[in-house]
Amino acid sequence: MNKRCLAAVAAALMAASLLGGCGKETDKPAGSTPESDTPVSLDFDGEEIILTYPWDLASPESSPTAQRHYEYIQELNKKYDVVITEKSVNSSYYNNNMVTTVLSGKPMGHIMISYGQYAADYYESGIMANLNDAMQETGIDFKDGGIYNQNITRFCNFNGDQVGFSNSVEVQKDLWFVNLRMMEEASIDIYDIVDSGEWTWDKAEELGKRLTKDTNGDGTPDIYGIGASSAQGLAESLASANGGDLIRLNEEGQPVLSWNDPASLEAINRMYKWCTTDNICRPSPSNQAWTQAATDFINGSFAMIQGPIDYLSNFQSAAMKDDFGVIPPPKGPNAEGDWYTSGGSLPFFQFIPVTYEDRATELIQLYQEFSVDPQGMTKEEAWEDSYLDLVRDDKSMEYLLKLGFEGRQRLSLTSAVAENWGDPSFAVVFENIAKNTTSPGAAIQEYGSKFQAQIDDKWNGISMTGIR
Repeated sequence: MNKRCLAAVAAALMAASLLGGCGKETDKPAGSTPESDTPVSLDFDGEEIILTYPWDLASPESSPTAQRHYEYIQELNKKYDVVITEKSVNSSYYNNNMVTTVLSGKPMGHIMISYGQYAADYYESGIMANLNDAMQETGIDFKDGGIYNQNITRFCNFNGDQVGFSNSVEVQKDLWFVNLRMMEEASIDIYDIVDSGEWTWDKAEELGKRLTKDTNGDGTPDIYGIGASSAQGLAESLASANGGDLIRLNEEGQPVLSWNDPASLEAINRMYKWCTTDNICRPSPSNQAWTQAATDFINGSFAMIQGPIDYLSNFQSAAMKDDFGVIPPPKGPNAEGDWYTSGGSLPFFQFIPVTYEDRATELIQLYQEFSVDPQGMTKEEAWEDSYLDLVRDDKSMEYLLKLGFEGRQRLSLTSAVAENWGDPSFAVVFENIAKNTTSPGAAIQEYGSKFQAQIDDKWNGISMTGIR
């Protein structure tokens, strides 16, 4: 995973790993356990079951949420005579030694993490257990959206084999943040624009022109109307909001480069226009930190930026002086539906090493118990509770909840399928388009076949049967 994304993912996933322990306070007697029945009796006879993560985990005393999570694990330990251990392993060691440790029969845990970009490699190497029989025996199919991330469930079905799952919330990597002070000074009611359904590419372009300013008269804007986490991120945002994708699946369920599809090409051309002809947009360069756009937004260099939900933490930690709002990406001319959509990513999923395939039945049952809140808080409520302090107003939270929990996320396969392309990378090609070093048409002609060949090499013989 590239450095621009890894830190964002790690921050989001630490919170996601705690979802099983979030909950409301109740009058339940101390030491009680949730009433639940499992299809197959669970009794581990004191065995340690290890869930391993390639990032740092929150300690119980770090927050009320972490403490509740810890206490719930103790309840499960008592109920099933098990010792559940959540273990943090250095990410470099974890990723570099994943295949060899599993194939040697000594995996680092009973339930482990794979980043999306390694999915094809791990499946090809045979280290992930096929969960089909365990699903049939237990009735657990990971399609319960109240427990499981449905983007992960759909993605992690290869050639008919269900190999991955996750209790995390779908990651919102595609949001727009607006400087409310700048909006007010320009007499722009951005929330009214969004609520009226008028938040479109054309409106974003219009506002971008109004809000771009050259305050010292040197011919270069000091404040850009539009910024972005990266040129690729902005292009993906516009493509998704136009009903397109940079990568889609063909009829066989295999990934194909689709940046030349009409809806996607229209988005890339619009990004190109904003960055070159209009000069109202400046995406963050790939050689800078993944948080650079957030830093520039905090400092007042952008009126609006596209970026991941992780930027909210940056705004909070920097005590951003200006008020800001969170809004959906603007709709393209080919957008469908009565409201807005947002791109969802596939940063990670969990799997059972093939070493324990014969124990998958009890492991997925334990994981489901681990993931269900014993005190009745839904995933949406837990998520809202964790983000209340990161937004500044009710409208922002309203939009975030709609995008995150009303089925409005479009699944983006780019990072999972092709993030580690070589030199030049996909991200650099888009950056060159934004800089006018090349045009969309020239980039597609020069790199299209090369990128597709790399996809084919990685995904040869693997069909994503859960998405078709």
